[in-house]
Amino acid sequence: MKTTILFPCSYFESDKPETVFAAEHRAAMASPRLDVRLCNFDEFDEGSSLKLDRPADGHSPCIWRGWMMTPKRYSRFYEQCRRLDLDLITSPEAYELMHCFPNAYRLMDPGDTPRIAAFGDRVSAEVVNGAFDAFMMKDFVKSVKQTGFPQRIETPLAQDECDHLSEEFIRLRGGLYTGGIVCKQYVELKKYAMRTNEWRGFYLEGRLLTLSGNSMQFPSCPKPPDGLVARMEGFASPFYTVDFGELQDGAWTVLETGDGQVSGLASELEPEAFYAALTERLATETDPQHFPTHPHSVGYAAKKMNGIEALRHHQSD
Repeated sequence: MKTTILFPCSYFESDKPETVFAAEHRAAMASPRLDVRLCNFDEFDEGSSLKLDRPADGHSPCIWRGWMMTPKRYSRFYEQCRRLDLDLITSPEAYELMHCFPNAYRLMDPGDTPRIAAFGDRVSAEVVNGAFDAFMMKDFVKSVKQTGFPQRIETPLAQDECDHLSEEFIRLRGGLYTGGIVCKQYVELKKYAMRTNEWRGFYLEGRLLTLSGNSMQFPSCPKPPDGLVARMEGFASPFYTVDFGELQDGAWTVLETGDGQVSGLASELEPEAFYAALTERLATETDPQHFPTHPHSVGYAAKKMNGIEALRHHQSD
């Protein structure tokens, strides 16, 4: 059975992909092992039912390659895809696990990523003053950049300063604000002629699929160490991403995680190479919804966090 790759169509032309995904759409269409569909995501996002450009050929596994959604909205998207005979390989629980970084953070080995402190809508001065010398602020998914909001916040801070930063951050994130506020230890990334050395790994069925530069760095820049890359395998999601960064002292760290369906291709990864690797991996999998058991799995998380529901943070849509 072919795997369907689902893209958002253009708002004005339902038979064409959204421009941002046009190159990926062409690459996916070139593979005889993939079935490519378009959907009216903009209308769905505004409350309409999901529609396909043409009906699915019976129930088939499906990978979404499109815009990010809140976990609540993704759950609705997942169910509407099922009604259209498309079975997204990533469940809502798996989407939330990797899309919302505090969930994946709890399952990582100490030292593999900068420490964080997660809050609701109000950052505690007492907590950040005790945990960080300097931190950056984000929600469960993203930070705000190119807005004038400080990227490096030094402690100590008074509570009224934390309240002002919290309110301003939520205002800037607007409708994209997800989960709560996360404060993360600020780290200095190594630069090569003003370019950082960041890499993005796509993981499919618990194993590394592609690892590519993601900061337009020079070809001579080193790759993240194999051991760190390998420790990110086996999370309880069939398709996810992990971002790695080289620190000023030459050490490496995990910067972010993400759901593989809504993570952009790395800057140094050509769509043709990505879909060739994806097609080859899918051809070797007997069950597209299977992924291997690993200490990072949901079962392990449930024991560690007193149940799978502990992974949920009840994001508002």
